[in-house]
Amino acid sequence: PNNELAQASLLTPEFIQNVGAANILQANCHLENDVDYYKIELETGYTYRLRGTLYDSDNQINNSRYTLDAEISYSTDNGANWSRREDIRLSPATVPGGTLYLKIKPWYGGSVGTYAAKIEITHGACVYALSSASGFASATGGAGEVTVATTCAWTAASDAEWITNISPAFGTGNATVTYSVAANTGAERTGRITIAEKIYAVTQADASCAYSLRESSAAIPAEASASGRAEIITTRVSCPWAASSNEEWITNISPAYGRGNVILTYSVAANTGTERTGTIIIAGQTYTVRQAGPCTFSLSKSSAEFSGNASSGTLEVITTPSCTWTAASDAEWITVNPTSGTGNATVTYSVAANTGAERTGTL
Repeated sequence: PNNELAQASLLTPEFIQNVGAANILQANCHLENDVDYYKIELETGYTYRLRGTLYDSDNQINNSRYTLDAEISYSTDNGANWSRREDIRLSPATVPGGTLYLKIKPWYGGSVGTYAAKIEITHGACVYALSSASGFASATGGAGEVTVATTCAWTAASDAEWITNISPAFGTGNATVTYSVAANTGAERTGRITIAEKIYAVTQADASCAYSLRESSAAIPAEASASGRAEIITTRVSCPWAASSNEEWITNISPAYGRGNVILTYSVAANTGTERTGTIIIAGQTYTVRQAGPCTFSLSKSSAEFSGNASSGTLEVITTPSCTWTAASDAEWITVNPTSGTGNATVTYSVAANTGAERTGTL
């Protein structure tokens, strides 16, 4: 027995076409409260039908003499949750690909004895997912794309003659499917692209809808932020639109689609590298997000010398445009202006006359 999930014994089903089986030969819970864990690795991207038969003191086979009254359950989330305990048979269930864990232990605490089991797995249907269920096109037409995620084969086709150039039209595994939308001279219309039996709806605005953005860009500091905002302006409250970004660091666009004038919000992840630029496409309009890299600062000079007379000097603060800074003196005979700023700047400082010994101060 293995009483810890991390020590689960590996079972490898032998598949004939789509049906596989794994046998647990006579096993022995020889200590009170023993728990036996087993695991089966199932290829991801598919679903499976799970069945199981438990042979124990209540369910003998071929004149066996199993002595334990056992129970069986399973988990598909690394042991966080388990199915209800069952004896004799594991009720048929649909499970996803990944690691499947089985747990067999005495039905009654404190029992010991022997058991066996047969686990049957039927290879089920492929699993498909689209990055979005719908898309938008302006009346002028243009190009669009949607991503399909799967490990299986798929095809893509449109039911609308104004949605064309679907590429690729078939494939296996993950892919980005692109398409073209013709100009619309009439009323609003919706067409569908069927990808791996999933429907992706494309709504195209009517010819009278026009769109603009209040601002076309934003400058974001290097820190993570959930306060990004972009405002879309339409000619009518009924004009549809959608918003999306292919940048992994620009997320949580909300709302992702709608009608009429709206203020969208979005989040950006922290930037640990150099300055970067990404875009959000809103109703066919490009909204540019520029995110600064981590702030670095330098000065044009590190020291200066003056005679005993009152004097002044300047130095340059060198940094990226969105980085803020402050300036201060540790000596009352040195004053500085400005005392704060953002981005590159010239700092002026004044030095009072010195009537005593040589002195040093810092900014």
